Amino acid sequence: MAEPADLDAGHLGSVNTPADFAACLEGLRRRLELSYEAMEQAARKLRPRPGHARFEHLGKSTVGEIVTGRRMPTEGKLRTFLAVCQVPIVDQVRWHAAWERARLAHL
Repeated sequence: MAEPADLDAGHLGSVNTPADFAACLEGLRRRLELSYEAMEQAARKLRPRPGHARFEHLGKSTVGEIVTGRRMPTEGKLRTFLAVCQVPIVDQVRWHAAWERARLAHL
């Protein structure tokens, strides 16, 4: 599996639609060589950090819907997805900004 620090999230700045965001999430998942099932299993093992929100259940069908653009992740599902992919907290700010732009694209 690739190291999370090696992943290029440079495309996040150009995310403006849910489809753009889904493509970035799918790219992240593929670069880490995580199957939907592996993501579901890893999400079950996550433990909340003191003072932070709990992680949400991330089923393999939900992962599939998120990375194919059929469903925008909730903020909690995104937090869990990024934690499973071991995205450092400092880099998650860019992911959340891209998520917000994509989520509001229809307005």
